[in-house]
Amino acid sequence: MTVSSLTVKLCSCLTGTVTNVDEAVRWLSYSYLYVRMRKNPLVYGITYQELRDDPTLEKKRRDIVVDAARKLDKVIHDPGFR
Repeated sequence: MTVSSLTVKLCSCLTGTVTNVDEAVRWLSYSYLYVRMRKNPLVYGITYQELRDDPTLEKKRRDIVVDAARKLDKVIHDPGFR
């Protein structure tokens, strides 16, 4: 699963399930993407230094969640959405 396909997945499955960013960041820590990001960080644009500085990748997970939330908000507020 790529980060961009994760955005679509987050938007479709988290609506109503997760109520805030912190819950979404925690939810993402149970994903296969999280396991892969830790195992092979360079593929996901994460340097080994970033992994050393933030071994749980909380900042990266938060960035993914916030980006997905912004995209979802943009789609929802698009006049052609409905």
